[in-house]
Amino acid sequence: MIEHASALQSEIKRLEAARAGLARDVRLLEAGDPDLVEELAIERLGFARPGDRVVITAE
Repeated sequence: MIEHASALQSEIKRLEAARAGLARDVRLLEAGDPDLVEELAIERLGFARPGDRVVITAE
């Protein structure tokens, strides 16, 4: 029972950290931070900057 509670506490901390990061992203997006918009476009949508080399690997 104690091990389960400890595991849940770890999960709660991880989720709280993720939530804090998402809240930060929302604030920056609402403020129109162009660096964050570019970062998210590259990271999540697979966009690339002009001059970047794109490497596609077979899975």
